[in-house]
Amino acid sequence: MNRPMTLRIAQISDTHLTRKPSMFQYNWEIVVEAIRSWAPDLVVCTGDIAMDGPNTPDDLVYAREQFNRLGAEVWTVPGNHDIGDVHVGHDRVADHFINQYAEIFGPDFWVRERKGWIMIGLNAQLAGSGLAGEGAQLEMLREALSVARGRPVAVFNHKALHLGEPEADDPPGWTIPLAQRSALRNLLLEGNVRLYASGHFHRYREMDDSGMRLLWAPSPAFITNHPKFERRGGLVKSGFARLELGPDGSVTAAFADDNAMVQFDIQNALNDGGARRKHWNQRLAFQVTRVDA
Repeated sequence: MNRPMTLRIAQISDTHLTRKPSMFQYNWEIVVEAIRSWAPDLVVCTGDIAMDGPNTPDDLVYAREQFNRLGAEVWTVPGNHDIGDVHVGHDRVADHFINQYAEIFGPDFWVRERKGWIMIGLNAQLAGSGLAGEGAQLEMLREALSVARGRPVAVFNHKALHLGEPEADDPPGWTIPLAQRSALRNLLLEGNVRLYASGHFHRYREMDDSGMRLLWAPSPAFITNHPKFERRGGLVKSGFARLELGPDGSVTAAFADDNAMVQFDIQNALNDGGARRKHWNQRLAFQVTRVDA
């Protein structure tokens, strides 16, 4: 039996939801049922909520509608498919994309508290963007960590901090850029951060970084099993993550899935990179013709 003060969180990520007929809806229905059955205190989505938020804002609206089905409060941070990115292959992250997201999901970075834990949501897409929000986010983080007063802290962000080597320059777009990572990592390690939970990789993996748990949540939508991603490691399987955060600062994490889920390995089909990859969503929708009875 769980202790009364244990905070149970379902971490979902990279749902890539769209109102258009999509192959990803099948696994999403399984996730909805699983989360409602588990009945967590909270659901956190670590980005790539939509199929193509910058160009199809209704994808974000539809995702909000779908999250309302989960039977729990849902907190979100944006990903590259929601507001763009600083790297090639996506629309350039911009304030108007962030505002578009915020109208539906609220602030793109935030500080909240739940059951003794300080919960911080970060917008990974700001790192290296030069937008005004980049500095404002760091100031928010510094302030939140300075007043935590020894309480455990959990951080949620779309992109992983690193692949296991904090000083390595990872491929562009994979992790927090090295130029911004050092300052961020130092703040986290000095600020009693027990958990840094991210998505983006469509894989499940747990690591330890100087006492801070690094957790990657998988995607229920599809997997990325192309050989060029082998360096990422982790479990390549669709699902979500179950987190239990104890009042003593302990973190228990587990991969959650269902054998009924289909493993859509679309990356092998779409691995053409650059400008064509930007329009990947056009190749994933089912072309359905409805005939009135």
